[in-house]
Amino acid sequence: MKSLQAKHWAAISLSVFLILLVFVWGGNDIKKEVTASEPSSASSTALPPANAVAPVPSTVQPFTGLPLVDGVDLPPKPLLMKIGNHPKSRPQSGLDMADIVFELRAESITRFIAVFHSQLPEKVGPVRSARTSDLDIIEGFGSPLFGYSGSNVIVKRRLDSTEAQLFSEENSQLFFRDASRSRPYNLYVNPDHLLEKAQGAEIKPWFTYKKANTSIDLQEPPSPVKVDFTDAPTVVFTWDESLKGWTRTQNGKPHISNNDELLAPKNVVIMITTYQQSTADSLSPELVSTGGGAAVVLSEGAVRNGTWSRPTKKDAVVLKDISGEVLELAPGQTWVVYPEAGQVSFGE
Repeated sequence: MKSLQAKHWAAISLSVFLILLVFVWGGNDIKKEVTASEPSSASSTALPPANAVAPVPSTVQPFTGLPLVDGVDLPPKPLLMKIGNHPKSRPQSGLDMADIVFELRAESITRFIAVFHSQLPEKVGPVRSARTSDLDIIEGFGSPLFGYSGSNVIVKRRLDSTEAQLFSEENSQLFFRDASRSRPYNLYVNPDHLLEKAQGAEIKPWFTYKKANTSIDLQEPPSPVKVDFTDAPTVVFTWDESLKGWTRTQNGKPHISNNDELLAPKNVVIMITTYQQSTADSLSPELVSTGGGAAVVLSEGAVRNGTWSRPTKKDAVVLKDISGEVLELAPGQTWVVYPEAGQVSFGE
């Protein structure tokens, strides 16, 4: 593992888009479900500008909010990697060391986009193919590096139109196969080798973080939060006081990394959205990651309801509570989940 050091970034001007979120709370034996209006498209509504996200202090890592380590440099830009989540892809390598992990639907499964910047594992994978869902997330980071196994012609054409540096098995010899696993679930790469190819510098953080060493005194443990993806896994996040994180189970099984570490991100950001048919593959769902909608934020052992807003694909996300105040995350890893309306519930 390599620790690295941060750079300054420019403040991002965002627009505020608020949608009323209603929670119905019952007793312990009643299932409590998020209800919200459908996400709206930002392209059809003129929104007033607002400086919703303050610049990241030069003393913290831009994608975790953790303090920098003196004397060690961070890469000039982040590396985004597409990682599989098929049963044959598990356990994955590197997810426990990613700064941010995005989880989104694919065909009858979810897949991950892992963001590496503050620390680098020796290998990442299994690396899987790009989808149209990935494009708007990639563009939210400006000109990052993006690693994937391959894509169809339409997705490749759209990837080429972004500012990202693209690395795949088709154009790079840095990827390798693990003979102990079967194809296509055995493609890996050393992220340090990709970041050595970084051209230019650009840092565009996605979230606002609290100062380190701040915490909430919990009166009682929060209920687990369940996400039932369409035609995909049932995922449950449960607060673990000993780990100070939210453990993840998938279809009832704990999610562990290749080094037997239980995945337990400090934050889980659940953004209610929609999917549409992919413009590149009629069988593939395409994430709508711009606009706005209801949000559930799991952080520091507390569950907060609010809204998310992301006017365009070039913008980061603004999280707000129901009173309109910006929701700050705890310093550390963040897991971002994109379910649809009616797919998030509380309790066992």
